[in-house]
Amino acid sequence: MEEEKDPKLFLELGQVINIEAPTDPTLHNKIYLINYLDNNLIKLIDNQDLSEKVLKINNSELTNLSLIHI
Repeated sequence: MEEEKDPKLFLELGQVINIEAPTDPTLHNKIYLINYLDNNLIKLIDNQDLSEKVLKINNSELTNLSLIHI
């Protein structure tokens, strides 16, 4: 019997993540460090060029619809 994956994602400050967003080349297949996190936004630092990306959160969901997997 296969286990079902929990659709909820647990993110925390300082976590290193890889983002899959095929329609957004600025995020796709890049590795980020979570630099700031609250109920409304996530600030990410790109591990290669140290640039900052901001992802907005609305009603506990990321607003960037190009994200398919973190």
